[in-house]
Amino acid sequence: METHSDFQTHFFNSKDLFSEESQPIICEMIKQKIIEQDKKRSLNIESVNITTNFMLLPKGLTFYFNANEIGCYADGRIDATLKYSEFKHLLKSEAIQYFHE
Repeated sequence: METHSDFQTHFFNSKDLFSEESQPIICEMIKQKIIEQDKKRSLNIESVNITTNFMLLPKGLTFYFNANEIGCYADGRIDATLKYSEFKHLLKSEAIQYFHE
């Protein structure tokens, strides 16, 4: 019996998903998520940018920040997940196909 895989790998960066004008808005949304979930840690929020380490999810995006990137090494990796509903109005029209409501 033969099996076939429908898996495909695509490589994206934030410019594939968001216009240049939307990038600062997305960055602020990421900062707010990190602040909401990490109130006890002392993080360098001002150094947060739209990282190239992110994962597309059917209903959102998770941005990953490596240890020492915005916190101390002991904090480990820090992530922030944005829901599709929070950023769908900022997506480029051709990027909408990668998400589901």
